[in-house]
Amino acid sequence: MTRSHHLRIALSCALTVLVILFAVPFAGAADGTEFVIRRNVREVRLSFSVSDNQGHRVTELRPSDLVVVDNEIVIRNFRSLRPASETPINLAILIDASGSMARDIARIVEVVKRFVADTRWEPRDRVSIIAFGGSDARALCALHCASPSASEALSGLRADGVTPLYDVLVRSTGLLATDADPESRPALVLFSDGLDTYSMHSASDAIAAAQSLDAPIYALVSRQRIPDPDGERLLRLLSRSTGGFVIDDQQSPEQSLRLVIEDLRGGFVLTYQPIHSTVPQHSLQILPAKDPRLRFRSRGGYRDVRVSE
Repeated sequence: MTRSHHLRIALSCALTVLVILFAVPFAGAADGTEFVIRRNVREVRLSFSVSDNQGHRVTELRPSDLVVVDNEIVIRNFRSLRPASETPINLAILIDASGSMARDIARIVEVVKRFVADTRWEPRDRVSIIAFGGSDARALCALHCASPSASEALSGLRADGVTPLYDVLVRSTGLLATDADPESRPALVLFSDGLDTYSMHSASDAIAAAQSLDAPIYALVSRQRIPDPDGERLLRLLSRSTGGFVIDDQQSPEQSLRLVIEDLRGGFVLTYQPIHSTVPQHSLQILPAKDPRLRFRSRGGYRDVRVSE
């Protein structure tokens, strides 16, 4: 299929690309309450991917094949279990445009532009592109993915200033939560060195926000530079805790990003009635019920705001 054919497909879908330049200082209380996602948990919704012990994706699954362990309580009865391909994608692509990314920003912008233009999106999918860093805060555009203005806005990005990484992750989950089809599957793709130099929030806040929304974080580790050990560890922690994975761009960034779409479309979504608990924080784990070769990847927990602390 040609590039122009992919562009025509992209133009035919109701897909909006939102490019926002976030910078500091961020408005909001120091404790981060303005950006906390608060949702009464009447039903737990859990997105996950599953593979065998050889790493091959499992495409067929029955409710009897797995159990969910929620705060050490085993759950076998699910309200629903369906393929993730039946749900639209609500994807936020986060581009670190702080000073530490100056030599990478042009390459990242071109990768993102090609990825958005060449991916076969479904009509209900939505993509947001968020750039953060610098000394001001302004909306560059909120236009169609194939719009020349959107491409021009991306091409005009310049890397400068500090890195409010955790704040942007929390704020982006808020964007996904409020501006989406309620049936969609939210996710974040992060282009960053993983080094936060200015945030009012912590890494734990960012993880909790993504977990509460059931939004996996897919973090790209650039091999065209020597990764900072602390930054790479943080990116792996963000991904592992939320059900995503680290993307290695050593071979082809575009191919790595296509793996993200395959992961989002190839997984499953289940729902179940929440358990009674006296603590707000829940740990989550999915385990095989019959076949020990199955491997599950999902978020590691969620917060039930109905429970007072």
